[in-house]
Amino acid sequence: MKRNLPNTSFGVLLACLLVFCSCGAKKTKMDTTTFDKAFQTAPAEIQTLAAKASKAFKDGKFEVGANALVDITRKSGLTDPQKDGIRDVIIIVQTIMSQDSDKSDIKVHQALEIASATLEGRPPMRVGVNPSSLDQPNR
Repeated sequence: MKRNLPNTSFGVLLACLLVFCSCGAKKTKMDTTTFDKAFQTAPAEIQTLAAKASKAFKDGKFEVGANALVDITRKSGLTDPQKDGIRDVIIIVQTIMSQDSDKSDIKVHQALEIASATLEGRPPMRVGVNPSSLDQPNR
């Protein structure tokens, strides 16, 4: 019986640590540092759009920021660091929206998809669609 007590005590301690450590999971915060640095040397028109996007994201206005990203990605001549900055912001916004459903918005998801698709040179997918409603040829 003496041997089981330390094992049981250790198990209870481990379970408590797991519960308490996971309860305070950190939420992602909006960080546009990489994005802001990437657009410091951009042409004035793109700098203006980047500043608008950055401010909107920091203010929690994700739709305004996402639409500004779409406008930026439609401009030609973006550098690789600028494209990476846009991708970083998209990932952060998507993460924030997945962690807090009150901040999630289908319009923002669609705008981020358009921005991503434009960067990748592909047509954007429609988000929020029931997959079974899509035509699936040759199935």
